[in-house]
Amino acid sequence: MFSLRRPSDARRGVLRALRIPSGAHLLGLKSIPDLVAYAKANPGKVFFGYADTSSQLPAELLKARAGLPIEGVQYKGIANAMTDLIGGKIQFMFANYVASSGQVRGGKLIPIAVTASEP
Repeated sequence: MFSLRRPSDARRGVLRALRIPSGAHLLGLKSIPDLVAYAKANPGKVFFGYADTSSQLPAELLKARAGLPIEGVQYKGIANAMTDLIGGKIQFMFANYVASSGQVRGGKLIPIAVTASEP
């Protein structure tokens, strides 16, 4: 099994950004194991979006640790990636809470996990 958690040291005042792999809503996926199984069953058909390293790194970590046949698509901004995620051009992305909360509340995105030091 793999873990998306990164080490952190709260005593040093390290602030952690909440990252939510969102999407897969059009595929009916509701968890990381669902996403992993779908990606392995559909090699070359699963893409993740990212706008910077903070949204790319967790997806690359998932790809490496789970051995997934997925590819990343770079965007100029998180809003562009979010638009393509909702439209189904990409299947998932790691987005912070602020960027994705409105779409989650509106039912456009399904958060399937949270990468944080504590649940």
